[in-house]
Amino acid sequence: YRLRIFTNASFDTPGTFSIYLNTISNSSTLSSVSGTDNQTICLNNSITSITYTTTGATGATFTGLPTGVTGSWSNNIITISGTPTVSGTFNYIVTLTGGCGTVTSTGTITINPLVSTITSISGNSTIIAGTTENYSIPSDPNATSYQWDYKESSGGSWITNISSTTSASI
Repeated sequence: YRLRIFTNASFDTPGTFSIYLNTISNSSTLSSVSGTDNQTICLNNSITSITYTTTGATGATFTGLPTGVTGSWSNNIITISGTPTVSGTFNYIVTLTGGCGTVTSTGTITINPLVSTITSISGNSTIIAGTTENYSIPSDPNATSYQWDYKESSGGSWITNISSTTSASI
């Protein structure tokens, strides 16, 4: 860069001058709803868009986002959106580019896997009053608990039993 400063019309009078440069420090602030930077959803569902407002930056880079989710920067707005196609816990980092200083924003997107639809149940289909019946379903590697709902009579209320096993005694 070249800077010339003149004090008068003759352009030859020496003098002392001070030059001040102001820099704009980078900043990034979550501007979407609180908590959107740390969310849990099911596989193949769109995340709630995550937005940050920035100052001093000329762009941003993104790491750690799940497949199907992307990040973009435009006009001082960061947007993270999409529909994840893989399950797991993804700790993402957004790093601002340009401006002064290294500024990052972080968050976590947790994608729960889908569980299978149960198509078969083993057990006695004829229930005799006063007896205990045992039922079981196939195991699902993506399930962490199972919910068994049943009624003791046709007009009765539903009874719920949440279990960590694929079998129940009713």
